[in-house]
Amino acid sequence: NPPASVYKTKQLTTAEQAGNNGAKAYYRGIDAESKGVELDLSGELAKGLQASAGFTVMNLEDEQGKAAKTYMPRRLLRMSATYQVPSLPQLRVGATASWQGGI
Repeated sequence: NPPASVYKTKQLTTAEQAGNNGAKAYYRGIDAESKGVELDLSGELAKGLQASAGFTVMNLEDEQGKAAKTYMPRRLLRMSATYQVPSLPQLRVGATASWQGGI
């Protein structure tokens, strides 16, 4: 997979939450366009240490140019790493972190 991508997508009659009726949400169909950039990197930083990171920026608008599906984050950052302990090759330790911009 390439480490970066730029995209533009049209979504016809996609569901967007229009409101609530008590505890139940109801939806309407909208035509929307999303544009964005995704960057992904991964590899071995040192012997036994694998890492990956990804960043996404997205813009999603309805047919009038207004923000659509505002419950979806417009910025995402994901990072993870694993380390294979040299003295115990069966043991790997790892961590993952995620961040998203406001919705």
